[in-house]
Amino acid sequence: MRDGIASHPQLAQFLSMLGMARNTTITLVSGMDVAQLDHHHDPYSNSIGMLLGHVIAVELSFQQRVLELQLDAHLDEVMWASGLELWDRGRFEFKRRELHVYTEALRRVRMRTIETLRGASDEWLRSMPRSPTLSRRGLTLALYGDHSIEDELRHQGQIVWLTDRVSGYPGAFS
Repeated sequence: MRDGIASHPQLAQFLSMLGMARNTTITLVSGMDVAQLDHHHDPYSNSIGMLLGHVIAVELSFQQRVLELQLDAHLDEVMWASGLELWDRGRFEFKRRELHVYTEALRRVRMRTIETLRGASDEWLRSMPRSPTLSRRGLTLALYGDHSIEDELRHQGQIVWLTDRVSGYPGAFS
């Protein structure tokens, strides 16, 4: 471990979980084409592209609200913000996008989170957010981060389920 992270085992574990979750998400969709990313199993389901957009949007929200970062100028704020809402807005926004659009955003957003957290500590993870709205809930910064990871893991399960039903894709575990 670098940058003094070894002296902060909770932070090191959190950074490791962030990396593993994101690598798994990207691996699950590797090689998908636009039709597979846009596939809706039924009229009420999200597409894999929509789920990827949601994962990106949740992390951007974490960066803004918890890490107090400004939006990344290289990302289309309007597009990714619609990932928090999904449904009709997501159906409109997350269509006809190549896989690299999603994977580049997934990597860029996660790298920014990890680079920001490298300067943190276990004590910081156990602290309350400075935002009155967030701190009023009584959750530590670590719990907000855990929610971001947990959300991604849940959507990985949905992606696995959908990949087994997408025409022409061998499935997540083939």
